[in-house]
Amino acid sequence: MKILLVQPSDWSPDGHANFDAIEELVSPGSGDLMLLPELAGASLPRADYLERVRALAMGAGMAVVGGSHYDGAVNRGAVYDAGGTLVAEYDKVHPYGVELRSGIVPGRPSPGFELHGRRLRALLCADLWYSASLAGHDDLDAVLVPAFSVTRWDGPVPRDARGLLHRHARHARLRSRARPRPAARLPAGPPGPRLRRAVTGPTPSAGAGQPGSPSARRRASTPSSRRWSPYSKTVSRSKSNSSRTT
Repeated sequence: MKILLVQPSDWSPDGHANFDAIEELVSPGSGDLMLLPELAGASLPRADYLERVRALAMGAGMAVVGGSHYDGAVNRGAVYDAGGTLVAEYDKVHPYGVELRSGIVPGRPSPGFELHGRRLRALLCADLWYSASLAGHDDLDAVLVPAFSVTRWDGPVPRDARGLLHRHARHARLRSRARPRPAARLPAGPPGPRLRRAVTGPTPSAGAGQPGSPSARRRASTPSSRRWSPYSKTVSRSKSNSSRTT
């Protein structure tokens, strides 16, 4: 399965502008599945968001995991197949930091979905930190992680974070050994390079925008005033780098 990780170079509080930018980046039929960043739909009304994800999937000729948007007080995303059929919806179960202070509430866990014979699950950004949510889902082929921002540390990675990453990597390796179909974790989150491709392999690799990747290094040098906060209606623009996923 060829998965496209799509990241517009700039995030806009206008969800239509984000989808317009995404449509310009993607060539029809260039992959099997497209993964958009968290809040690609910003605060679009539910009907508008679903229609943009559906139109993108049909126009690109591939399934789309549509990042997310604010559906009322819930951070929620949707999956459409290439024919424009709604396959699944998924919520952010663990709103983080400023989201909670802005009135965003926890959503419901998603059971996952199947595309092209692969069993997949979407975890929105900080939900990845709660590895217990993957318990009982050993049949997964890939965990897809739409993210708005990606963890960066100026110094050594904290011990608890190292342990968490090792557990995720070990879980993925064990799954890939036990089953002929490999597992991978594929994050996407703006800003960063415009388009990356990934094919699920036997070991997880750094996706677009992850710590240590070229996009993360470029993003670290971007002035903070150019990085929009997704909560701009209630919170001023971020003036410092995020220390954890949001």
